[in-house]
Amino acid sequence: MASPSSECILPKPSTTCRKLPAIWAISFDVSPAQHAGASLPKNCHVKKQRDGDTIPPETNAGTKVKTFNANTVKTHFLGDYVPTIPLIGTTDSYSTTTGELEHKQGKAFYERTSKNNATSQISNLERREAALLKIADDVRTLPQPVPPVDDPVLTGAKRKWATTARATKKQDPTLSFAQAEALPYTPPEEHIHISLSRHVHVNLDFWIEQHLGDPAFQNFRVKLQTYLLGRLLHPEYSSDGSEYTTLDRNRLHIPNQRIFIHKVLQVNYTSYDVRRGQDSMNPRTHADVLTLAPEDSADEHPFSYARVIGVWHCEVQYCEFGQLTPAKTVCLLFARHFRLDKTFKGGFKRRRLHHIKFVPEHDDNAYGFINPDEVIREAHLVPAYAHGVTARVHYQSIGRRKGDFND
Repeated sequence: MASPSSECILPKPSTTCRKLPAIWAISFDVSPAQHAGASLPKNCHVKKQRDGDTIPPETNAGTKVKTFNANTVKTHFLGDYVPTIPLIGTTDSYSTTTGELEHKQGKAFYERTSKNNATSQISNLERREAALLKIADDVRTLPQPVPPVDDPVLTGAKRKWATTARATKKQDPTLSFAQAEALPYTPPEEHIHISLSRHVHVNLDFWIEQHLGDPAFQNFRVKLQTYLLGRLLHPEYSSDGSEYTTLDRNRLHIPNQRIFIHKVLQVNYTSYDVRRGQDSMNPRTHADVLTLAPEDSADEHPFSYARVIGVWHCEVQYCEFGQLTPAKTVCLLFARHFRLDKTFKGGFKRRRLHHIKFVPEHDDNAYGFINPDEVIREAHLVPAYAHGVTARVHYQSIGRRKGDFND
């Protein structure tokens, strides 16, 4: 094969790359004796015998010549590589895994069709599955029936509560797959992107009452007030909130006690090759995030890790000199924290990854709020299945998926 042409270093390499098939076709020697891909009759017989096929009688036919074919899709796309790199980066900076895995769903639908006009049948199956998922979500969120007033089991205060209680469904900390949410355009210069839709909301008092006994709601109101005070009074830095008193927290006012729930958090970042990138995190699918460790952290590790449970926002007012300030929109992440496993040594010197684990659930620091602006990127955590799972618990928590009772 001839040496590469010096034309590839000209200002228009895409044009030159499109001419490569013609250059290669001249440079290749496709004679049967030297071509490595020529199929000899003896080789064909061996292959057929191995596959169990009937071997035809030998003839004096010559070798089957395979000529060089440059008219393939891979050589056709050579001219597209160069203009694509400035747009989305080099080929080692992204992966086609997501798109390739989507083929599995299409192939599964295809097996259920009659193979006649399969495209429309696949579309109908996909729409039918989406409708069934939405119905299943609606059924799961249906309120529990209230017992009738004349139930002989209900007496006294219980009877009074049954007459006044109204059916209210239990809202999850994040939106389901079937629930749509508008996410308007945000400039890439903004670090985070969260929808400010007010469509789905919960009453803070009632929500806390619904989750009594859940470790995730231990001191929930105090943690929320402390986080909001920090965002209002000193938004330029974070602290543990120990400087705030009960009087400071009582001056905080959330209009209508409403917390608005959202579906995804998008974080813009700069990649290692100085390109813009974006991570989209959905708490429904275990969104783990990476933040800088606090300055007073006892660990030498520079980062902290957490699993996002909910992406929320609320309106906040503060009482100063007897008057409420104008309402301010504050975005917040409710998360379950990890901590470094100090029994395992990792890092660059030891050439192995660090180990982390959840903070014990009944620890006061197991759950907390994170400023979305402090999220650096999404963290890719690899489960260590060899170490097993945690002890099974006998209560449901919003810190886990429905039906999960261990980690």
